[in-house]
Amino acid sequence: MLKSMRRNFKSFAPALWLVIIAFIVALFIWVQPGDGGGEAGDAGGLVVARVGRETITADRYAAALDQAIKFSEQRFGTMNKDLIQQINLPNQVLQELIKIRLLLQAAAERKVGVSDREFQEQVLSRYPLFLDQKTGRFVGQKEYEQILAYYKISVPEFEKTIEEGILLEKIQDLLAAGVAVTPEEARENYRRENENARIEYLLLEADKAALPSPPSEAEVAEHFSRNKDRFRLPEKRSGTAVFLNREDLKKEVELSPAEIDKYYRDNIDQFQNPEETRVSRIHLPFGGRDREEVRAEAAGLLERLGRGEDFARLAQAASGDSKASLGGDWGVFEWRTLPEKEREEVAGLAGGQSSGIVETEEGVSLLRVTERRAAAPIPLEDVRPRIRTILEDQKAQSLAADRIARLAKEAKKDRNLEKAADRLGLKSMKTGELKEGDPLGDIDPAGVTSGALFQLQPKGLSETLSSYQGTGLAQLLTVIPSHPATLEDIRDEVLEEVVRDSKKKIVLDRLRSLRERLSGADWEDVGAREGLEYKTVNEHKRNQYLGAVGENEEVDQLAFSLPLNAVSDPVEFDAGYLVLRVLERKQLTPEELTEKEAEARTALLESKRSFFLGSYLAKLQKDKGVSVEYNNVLQVVSAVLSRYEEEKED
Repeated sequence: MLKSMRRNFKSFAPALWLVIIAFIVALFIWVQPGDGGGEAGDAGGLVVARVGRETITADRYAAALDQAIKFSEQRFGTMNKDLIQQINLPNQVLQELIKIRLLLQAAAERKVGVSDREFQEQVLSRYPLFLDQKTGRFVGQKEYEQILAYYKISVPEFEKTIEEGILLEKIQDLLAAGVAVTPEEARENYRRENENARIEYLLLEADKAALPSPPSEAEVAEHFSRNKDRFRLPEKRSGTAVFLNREDLKKEVELSPAEIDKYYRDNIDQFQNPEETRVSRIHLPFGGRDREEVRAEAAGLLERLGRGEDFARLAQAASGDSKASLGGDWGVFEWRTLPEKEREEVAGLAGGQSSGIVETEEGVSLLRVTERRAAAPIPLEDVRPRIRTILEDQKAQSLAADRIARLAKEAKKDRNLEKAADRLGLKSMKTGELKEGDPLGDIDPAGVTSGALFQLQPKGLSETLSSYQGTGLAQLLTVIPSHPATLEDIRDEVLEEVVRDSKKKIVLDRLRSLRERLSGADWEDVGAREGLEYKTVNEHKRNQYLGAVGENEEVDQLAFSLPLNAVSDPVEFDAGYLVLRVLERKQLTPEELTEKEAEARTALLESKRSFFLGSYLAKLQKDKGVSVEYNNVLQVVSAVLSRYEEEKED
């Protein structure tokens, strides 16, 4: 499941993520009254990031993260704290918030504006509840304001949100206006995505081969001499680091019952069981049927409901959707995926009340709110452990921030982090020689420290470092530049290459000797007899990842050029060799390519625009001097994720 989720998150194009997050960020206000706004307690005054002269506040980040989690739950099911962290959702949301601010700043610099007409069209097309159901026209200013008031939304905040959404779309269009796609590019891309071949292959990995004897010293030396220019030692850096472990700091934290009580009172909006609405549906799809006939059938069902017949039994007998066998029960969450018109109908129903006939493009439906439970505060005793975790995290972060600030001040006096740590009674450590990105033990497995060392001049002191486990500082002491390696430096690496190359030659020779016997043979049977791995792919496309092989240009070329059922020469891949046979092939005709050219150009243009915008935003982020307050970020994440930790334990 986790791999699938990661693939889905990575598959979002940058521009699409921006649109999704933009509306999550500001339209967190579009929740039912009592749902809570995703506030991070008293964190609202904190700043989590600075983008140029603007800031991203903790309360906005908390709301965006909370809504992004809910968005993810709609796609993937229930989330918990560990899963949210594993897919790196907190950081993704923060980065998208930063990108949104960068784009809005770019819009302001280019004097991109929003006309009254653009604003009106956006509001009325996106939010039909502002349309009169009978006339299809705007409901009027007074009712517009009343609707927003019902949802506890200020008019200025709502209108600012809409305007920023329009600006985001316009500035992306403006920035990517120069991106173009030629007909040839479109056709080639469409061909790559839609042509496929059914293939089978036999592979043998080099590590399955056995050498008759270990390589000699002369062979190792000769291999090194032939490839000397390729063997270099990367730059390494070493320094001093001080890290304060957050769990150790928590042991120093003391909390009184009064503090927990006060946090609960001050942040009661955090601790709400949201309103729950359970919905059932009878759905009659149009399909190929006469629409009037379908409407008449729905009217008959509505009449039977009016006479007191059981909704669930009618749904089992007549409904045409996937929930019919469940008596039409769409639960308390899944019904939110129904068409917008049906969701709006549900919003106006009381518990136990049924709708009239609701018609959409797909068909007609009868809806029933089988249960509506009002929002209510969660008792203090039920959330006391969660509040304790939040306050312990906050106080530990505060302790860490104070001590690191004092340490930085002391270290700057004589430019010596180790001495400053000794004076303050803190433990320092030597990092040893690190490549950029190398981890620093258990306290910094992500390599934050080594990354910081590569940004410093000798004796330079880092900014505050934040890892998942703690907070710290680092000072660069020495730089070991990249330089040519001697054989003694990398003897093990050279020996490994010699062994690998020798084994690959054995594998190559073996597949060559088998090749003549493979024509017309059952390859699965051959693989079993000869100790080869047999694989099939029903629809192989260019640039497709093959298990154990990876992406391979030669395989792609052969899949679309090798005569059917012919045996290929051995093809090399990183771990060994394979032989390939094409069983069937689907290739597009010139007529098909011409017919799909417009569609293909649109799809490729969107892909190229997204890539361009991603690159542009990366450069803009560097130019604008974006900075992140990681201690504040961790505080917000801890507060938001504590709710999901509790759900996991339940």
